Amino acid sequence: MKLNVELEDLRKNKSLGLPAIIRILLFGPVEARRHAAARLNFETSVSPKILKTVCSALEDEDPTVREFVVNALQRLGPDAAPAMPGLCKRLRGCNIYEVRYILWALLSMGPAVKAAWPEVKSLLNSYDHRVRYLCLQLIGIGTPKDPAVVTFLESSLRDKHDEVRSLAESIYQKILPQVTV
Repeated sequence: MKLNVELEDLRKNKSLGLPAIIRILLFGPVEARRHAAARLNFETSVSPKILKTVCSALEDEDPTVREFVVNALQRLGPDAAPAMPGLCKRLRGCNIYEVRYILWALLSMGPAVKAAWPEVKSLLNSYDHRVRYLCLQLIGIGTPKDPAVVTFLESSLRDKHDEVRSLAESIYQKILPQVTV
């Protein structure tokens, strides 16, 4: 019954509290879930308990809901770091567009992103140059001690996309100052 009232308030574009948004996100019909997920983008802070619930929406069947949830996590920046495991799990088996959104969200989390390295590592040889660029940015935030980083940087120095090559040169010089490019 309460959900029905909240759904009606959502349709009328009335202000809803975070608990109502979460209920709709979890139990509402798809169109309402999309609107609820979009409203998450206006939240400036979310408790760890709510964040865990929000992360469950990363598994929503609707790609628009997932996209809005990832965007909301990105806007929270480092405060969304507890969502990293859910984002990393989502990286497996999602389309290239979702991969990009998730990488942007991970980038917003700052140095804590090092914990995502095992999942990000699997994307280093992506056919999509934007994904390779985002992987380079993640490496630039905090370089993991992994031989795959050097191999990736060396191959990125020969990438056919200028922005990938340029960022690779910058990072390569930063982490391997004794090696001239």
